[in-house]
Amino acid sequence: MRINLAPYQEYLGDAVKHFWDTRNRQINRQKEEKRTGQGNRGAVTGGKQLDGFINLLARAAVGMGIPKEYIFLKGAHLPGYFRPTTATRYFAGK
Repeated sequence: MRINLAPYQEYLGDAVKHFWDTRNRQINRQKEEKRTGQGNRGAVTGGKQLDGFINLLARAAVGMGIPKEYIFLKGAHLPGYFRPTTATRYFAGK
């Protein structure tokens, strides 16, 4: 299946801009609060930097025919059969 990425070029640019704008805003907030001894920790742990990419991927998924009701952007939705204990054992190689 070939994917046409042309319709998403504008959204990709928006996602990259959102990433850097958010990161810079978080760095500036850290400086204003005089928490400069932490390096860029505030910008990295502040969250929200990747929201633009999440929106881009959601648009691409809908464009490929995945119904919107199957795309979750907020919250942790796990399938009913998921059990963290077995997943942990499986991924730990046990």
